[in-house]
Amino acid sequence: MNPKHIAVDDTIMRVNMPVMSTTEIFRGYLSPIDAHVITLLEANDYTINSVPLSQNFGTDLSELPLQQVREVFKGDISACLVNDPFGSFKQLATKENLIFLQPSYASVSRYGLVQHVPSMDQIGILAKDISTAYELLSVIQSIDPKDGVMTERNTVSLTPNKLEARVAFDASLLNSTNDEYGELLNSIAKDLNAVDVKLIYFDISKQVMTILAAAELSHSINRYDGVRFGYRSADASNLEEIYEKSRSESFSIGMKLFGILGVFVLSQNNSKRYYEQAMKLRRMIKESLDYVKYDVILLPTEINGNNYTNLAIFSQAPLAGLASLTFSKGNCGIQLLAKPYHEQQLLETYNRIISKD
Repeated sequence: MNPKHIAVDDTIMRVNMPVMSTTEIFRGYLSPIDAHVITLLEANDYTINSVPLSQNFGTDLSELPLQQVREVFKGDISACLVNDPFGSFKQLATKENLIFLQPSYASVSRYGLVQHVPSMDQIGILAKDISTAYELLSVIQSIDPKDGVMTERNTVSLTPNKLEARVAFDASLLNSTNDEYGELLNSIAKDLNAVDVKLIYFDISKQVMTILAAAELSHSINRYDGVRFGYRSADASNLEEIYEKSRSESFSIGMKLFGILGVFVLSQNNSKRYYEQAMKLRRMIKESLDYVKYDVILLPTEINGNNYTNLAIFSQAPLAGLASLTFSKGNCGIQLLAKPYHEQQLLETYNRIISKD
């Protein structure tokens, strides 16, 4: 493994390189710019490979890009940068014995990242080990005036804490896991002296995530019209047909469903009922996480059901802008959540978990 040899998903732009090459709407499009993280990596002498990981804006929740991830990591590549608002790569991290470090929202510049869900997009780090993940974070975190949500307050401290992080755990989530997994997770919680808390909005968080993500994603893909760049239908004979056929032929089923749902929840008759209520619930979810009483939340990475059910687990961090760390110990997938800009507390808790026999 070469710690200076990394991959970046091709949703992260590199000048004169294909963008999101597995998504038909971007056929033939080459990036005119370098993303800010690319500039930082090159300045620190990293060797970079662009790889096609994110397909169709991550909307195909039923199918994880397992083979693509395995292909990336079969050589000497040590890590991969990728945007993961829906948790697909976090799930794969636990299955492939990898680490996924999700920095706090607005702590890493998104300039040059193809927008998926703008209020939740954040370039994350999929790595072979924890030291590589944090070394990369120290390189790519930098205030960038081209990302309008970044400020000087968004600096992440990576200095290890001398005090142990206080851990919280919602034991009721074990009711949705199999017995062996639940026992392993409960044992880890006891080793960490975790306090029992109740994530009161956990059961509705996936619905909130779906509504807001669909609304933002429908706006993001609205710009891909077959006129300005990317795929254009060869069968279109007028402007209306260019719009209709280019999108019909190049958007996946997942993109179409998210787009339709987004238009529905943003429509004049439904925005108050769905979108505005989801925004209020998002604020309530964030405010319900009481980081005065604890520093880190311990979560499973899988509950009984499908990938959509698991969205409840992986929606917590993007909805509240939290830092997260996803990994496995034995057969137990683990996700840690820390309040914004406290990634060092994730590292301290990770070390305690891994050091236990």
